[in-house]
Amino acid sequence: MIAIFGLLFVLLAALMAIRTATAALTLTGMSRDLARFQSISAFTGVGFTTAESEAVMNHPVRRRIVMALMVIGNIGIVTAASSLILTFMERDAERWLDDLLLAVLGLAVIVLLSFNRKLDVLFHRNLREWLRRFGVVHAQDFEDILHLTDEFSVSELIVPEEHWLEGRKLSDARLNDEGVTVLGIHREDGSWVGVPRGETRVDRGDRLVVYGRAVTIEDLTERRRDEEGDAHHEEAVVQTRHQRAVQLQHERLVEAEERLHEHDHDLEHEHEKEPAGGE
Repeated sequence: MIAIFGLLFVLLAALMAIRTATAALTLTGMSRDLARFQSISAFTGVGFTTAESEAVMNHPVRRRIVMALMVIGNIGIVTAASSLILTFMERDAERWLDDLLLAVLGLAVIVLLSFNRKLDVLFHRNLREWLRRFGVVHAQDFEDILHLTDEFSVSELIVPEEHWLEGRKLSDARLNDEGVTVLGIHREDGSWVGVPRGETRVDRGDRLVVYGRAVTIEDLTERRRDEEGDAHHEEAVVQTRHQRAVQLQHERLVEAEERLHEHDHDLEHEHEKEPAGGE
């Protein structure tokens, strides 16, 4: 029984390690789908021969993440295999079936948790915030150049089949209204569209380099081409307009305070210049 729980704990820890590495890789600007694929490849040790692997190996932060995941993966696989062997060694048929049933049920729960979309988005978002807040991962390249804050990020967004952006022109998508700017598009044929215009069409397999609020980009990554996706777009537009109105109001308030401060300073300066009474 203890060996079974040990096996399930190792599997759950492996899932957490892959999720953590995925979130860490996205903080370096890698798209979430690609980060998940590279994390699973590194953990399982199957290797990765895709062109994107060069972007991992040539990036010092990504390289450290993948190397750590490889080590954790080797330890986890050996531990899981040992627990599995201890579980079914020298067992009678009845206890063997009970342990097998418990292992299958535990594995099913872990699989359901891993494929729960809402839980995955919530966990991934909070994990990214934790990694960013405590400085566990900090990409030194574009973050330093663009002076990104904790609230904004540059990310790569892959457009799969049935994605909300598939088949749309950028002018129709109105991403600017959501506070998202498309810096460029990697086409599936390897071509690059820099500073795309409104008439540029987004096709399946495109990889968009986008800049905006991390929360908005996260939502856009998961958005699908349906009524719910349209609703998320309209909600993001309203939220962005509100944020811009608040920001504008704050800027005007700061400007008014600065003018008031300058006025008070001028009055004080003029008062100092006035001759003292009785002289």
